[in-house]
Amino acid sequence: MAKLKELLQKVKKETLSFQKHPCREIEEEMRIHYLNGLALMAMADDHICDKEKEYLWILVKSFGFQEEMLESVIEFAQNPDEDLIQEIIESFATKDIKYNFMIDCMMISSRDGHYDESKEEIIKEFFEMLKITEKESEDLKDIFEMFYTQDVNTLYRYFTGNEYMKVVELFEYLIEYYQMNTAYERLTESMPFFDGLMWTKESKEMTWYEAMEYAKNLRLGGYSDWRLPTVDELKEVVRSCGGTPVNLNDKDHQSIWDKNMANSSYQSCYDAKGFTSGGYWSSSPYVSDTSNAWNVFFLYGDDDWDDKSATDLVRCVRDSQ
Repeated sequence: MAKLKELLQKVKKETLSFQKHPCREIEEEMRIHYLNGLALMAMADDHICDKEKEYLWILVKSFGFQEEMLESVIEFAQNPDEDLIQEIIESFATKDIKYNFMIDCMMISSRDGHYDESKEEIIKEFFEMLKITEKESEDLKDIFEMFYTQDVNTLYRYFTGNEYMKVVELFEYLIEYYQMNTAYERLTESMPFFDGLMWTKESKEMTWYEAMEYAKNLRLGGYSDWRLPTVDELKEVVRSCGGTPVNLNDKDHQSIWDKNMANSSYQSCYDAKGFTSGGYWSSSPYVSDTSNAWNVFFLYGDDDWDDKSATDLVRCVRDSQ
């Protein structure tokens, strides 16, 4: 009874985890290519062991195929076709799924408990053929090691610190498979969340043009939907901290500036939320002159416009946790 319960729990874990594999969303032919490529990797030492077959079987089931597909990919690995190998490489080379493929290659290679030279050579060949840069290759090896050793703290720091690397959603199935999801979610909660938005922690200096491009390409905390806040969202921080938003054109703007600067509770609040007293870019253009955009200076609590080529501070936001 105990063994049956253990088996059922294992099947449940595998089924739930690998439902999040990105390959489930791609066309059938590419899913087959993916499985054929992994079977080739498992065959690197001229033998596919039971544990490697087990990993292939998990993926076969998760990708919506039957047992016949497992037999088919193993047969392909034992008698590989050169043209089909080239087709596999070409189908992945320009797509993000190649990063998952390489992680799964390393995962399946380690299933038998050792990672020998023959497997390492095939891994290296795949990196080169898929046009994965040396930096990305090293990063993927690091990610594999973090999953293999279940080092959730280093994994979290890695995804929040490497802005260029692909988002954590690509590897969410492995976070769940290795039962790291609860710890990872707890760490993710440390991303600042206030006034209905998640914010990046650090303030960076750049022009408005650089800021818009930076937000567009930002990959941080496992998310890729970062953007610049609107001017109204920045003003809401002033308001929620007990300050009074003000514009240079307001008749009594000087007295409101003085009031905000003298309001120690307001000054402490925006500081606690991670802002400095300087001006922060918004995504909102200045309608009367599109070479300018709105920003908000927290010291005074005022919104103003500045030339888009000028340097101001930047914090990005996203709309949900």
